[in-house]
Amino acid sequence: MKIFMKICLTSVITLAICICVGFGLITAAYLIPYENTKDNLISSAGILEKEGARPTLTKYASSRLDNKTDAIMLKIAAYSGDESIIERAMMNYRYTAKGKNDVQSLSQLAEYGTEQMQKTGYARYWHGYVAVLKPLLCITDYGGVRIFNSIIYIILTVTVCVFMYRKDLKHIILPYIFSLCFLMPVATAICMQYFTVFCVMSVGIIIVLRLGDKLKDNMYLSAIFTLIGAAVVYFDFLTYPLSAFAFPCVVYFLIIKYDGIRCALMKLFQMFSCFAFGYLGMWFSKWVIAQALTGKNVLLNAANQFLYRSSFATTSESSITYSETLRRNIIELFNTPVTVLALIFIAYIAVKALKNKKSAKKISANDRSFSAVCLTVLLMPFVWYLLASNHSYMHSFFTFRTLACAPFAIMCFAAQYEKNHRPG
Repeated sequence: MKIFMKICLTSVITLAICICVGFGLITAAYLIPYENTKDNLISSAGILEKEGARPTLTKYASSRLDNKTDAIMLKIAAYSGDESIIERAMMNYRYTAKGKNDVQSLSQLAEYGTEQMQKTGYARYWHGYVAVLKPLLCITDYGGVRIFNSIIYIILTVTVCVFMYRKDLKHIILPYIFSLCFLMPVATAICMQYFTVFCVMSVGIIIVLRLGDKLKDNMYLSAIFTLIGAAVVYFDFLTYPLSAFAFPCVVYFLIIKYDGIRCALMKLFQMFSCFAFGYLGMWFSKWVIAQALTGKNVLLNAANQFLYRSSFATTSESSITYSETLRRNIIELFNTPVTVLALIFIAYIAVKALKNKKSAKKISANDRSFSAVCLTVLLMPFVWYLLASNHSYMHSFFTFRTLACAPFAIMCFAAQYEKNHRPG
C-alpha cells in the first residue's frame, strides 16, 4: 500500500508540474505579435494551396499528408484577435470560411484578411505545438518548418539507435528502423500533425535508454510514463498516441528483465496506468482550465466530441462496425514494401533461432515474461480502435500508425529470443 501511495503521489505531482509548465508555455507563445508571423503565414498558405488538403506522396505506400490539419495548426498559431492573452491561449481560435476547407480558408485569410470569415474555437485540445510553431513562424514559413522537422527527425532516430547500441541492444536497431518505416518516415517528418507523436515517442525511448536500471525505482518509472502521457496529449490532436507509450514500454522490458509473467504484467499495468493518468488528466485539465478562465462552455463541447469520436456513428445516417474500422487501418499499415522486408526479417530470425535445436527447446522464464509483454502490447491497438472507433474509421489514413507497435513488439521478441539462444 505504501508503494502504491508513492506511485500515485509521484504521478499527481508530475501531472501538476506538466499542467503548470504547459499553461505557461502556450500563454507565453501568444505574447508573440501576429505581425511577426504574418509574412511567413502568407508564404505558408501558398505552399499548402498548391499541394491541396490531403495529397499523397506515393501510390506505393500509405503516405497521405494531412495538410488540412497542418493548416489548422498554422491558423491557430498565427491568430490575431483582440481577446486577452489568456482567452486566446485557452480557446485556440482560428478563422474559417463557409464552404471552404481549412487549406482554402488559410489562403483566403492570407490574401484578403479576416473579412467574411468566422472565428472558431478549438478548446478541447491543448495545442501545445503552438509554443514551438509560433516562434518558428517568426523566422521561416511552412517549408522551413518541414526542413526543421526533418532534421529533428533524423537526429532523434540516430540518437535512439546510438543509445540502443550502447545499451547492448544492437539486435533491436533493425526492428526499430523497420517499425519507423511502417509509420512512413517521409510523411511523418514533413506533416506537422504526424511529427508531434513521433517526437514524444522518440524522446520517451531515449529517456528509458538513458536511465536504464534507475527505472527499477517505481518513482522514476511512474514519473516518466506520466510525463509521456501528458506530453503526447499536450502536443498531439489524436493521431497515434498509443505508440508514444508502446515503443518506450517494449524498450523498458528489453533493459529490465523479469522472470515471472505475473510480475512483468503487473509492471506493465503500472506503466500504462501512469501513462493513461497523465494522458487523460492533462486532457481533462485543459477543459476545466479553459472553462474556468474564459467562462465558455468548453466542458460540454469537449465531452460531446469525446463521446462522438468513441462511438460507432458517422456524419451520415449509416453506422460503422469494429471489423470495418480494423480492416481500414490494417490495409493502410501493410500498404508498404516494408511489410515484405519485415516478414523476411522475422522468418530469418526464426530460422536462425531454431537452427540450434538444443537451445531452442529451453525457454527461459524471461522469454516467457517478455513474450507476455509483447503479446499485450500487440493487442493494445485493437482495444484502442474499439474505444476510438469513429475517429479511427474516419481518419484511418493516419490512425493506422497506432498499429505500428504490433510489428515492433513481434520483431523485438523474435530478435531478443534469437539473441538469448545463440550458441555459446
